[in-house]
Amino acid sequence: MTIRVNSPAAWRGRLVKVASIDGSDAEIVWIGRDGDVETRDVWVGDLVSFGDAMSTQSNWGAAAEEESKIRSWRAAD
Repeated sequence: MTIRVNSPAAWRGRLVKVASIDGSDAEIVWIGRDGDVETRDVWVGDLVSFGDAMSTQSNWGAAAEEESKIRSWRAAD
């Protein structure tokens, strides 16, 4: 899937909104842990479309599932 302006995407495990795209740079927006709106300029190649991120067949989705399993195992120790 493609990355589009005003669409959700995944970036480093965060759900973000793509505010703008200029060439290979994208401005993304998300709400931080403290409730403040955070913005950052990132390389478009670092973003994963929301559809791909939520697909159980994607590598990104598989990595996220494994990460949560590992966290739960560590918490159980």
